[in-house]
Amino acid sequence: MSNITKHTLKKIILYIFLIIGLNGFSQESNQLIKLLTEKFPVKESFVADGIWIYHSEFNKPKKLEMPFIQSNLTNYELYSVKITNYLDYHVNDCDCLILFDKSKNTINFAPPLWYSGLEKDFYKNFIGIKFKDISEIEKFVKEFQSIILYGTNETIDNTSINSENVTFDMFRVVENGAYRKIKIVFDKMDLKEIIDLNPETLEIHDIIK
Repeated sequence: MSNITKHTLKKIILYIFLIIGLNGFSQESNQLIKLLTEKFPVKESFVADGIWIYHSEFNKPKKLEMPFIQSNLTNYELYSVKITNYLDYHVNDCDCLILFDKSKNTINFAPPLWYSGLEKDFYKNFIGIKFKDISEIEKFVKEFQSIILYGTNETIDNTSINSENVTFDMFRVVENGAYRKIKIVFDKMDLKEIIDLNPETLEIHDIIK
């Protein structure tokens, strides 16, 4: 077989795999859009008491690349998508997080952190993740921080990591100081709790376990 023929064959094979991959992703995306449309339907009239509405014609889900988290949440795919929140006279297009279970055809939804803090039904899926060593915990923390910052204008600092717990501070405006401290607790390298603390008094605002 000539070099030209080999090269052409490789391109054909690559093209076939690309088409198969795009088709699979398209089906998955359409399935997710259908679920979002059902969960957050467009309504002609409503009382704006914190209602969420998904406008599928304008906002398509985007798959997030979080390799370590994804490898440990094998039943789920992690997406972001804009969903509009109506609260009194305030209308916000929010970057929300979605955990999509293709096998069960279900979703877990998390609005941005500024809206309601750590959404328990979403973040409880991280409880039970197992780690082999500190390097895996560090990979997780980097991705976890990216996730909770999604859709916010906040920053994170003072990250401390060991085999028993991780802590870090969150800031809306750095000059004003931290407004919350997040603590992740491990037991024998298994993730057991995610705690939202007052950074000054260490009083527990919320706990996921």
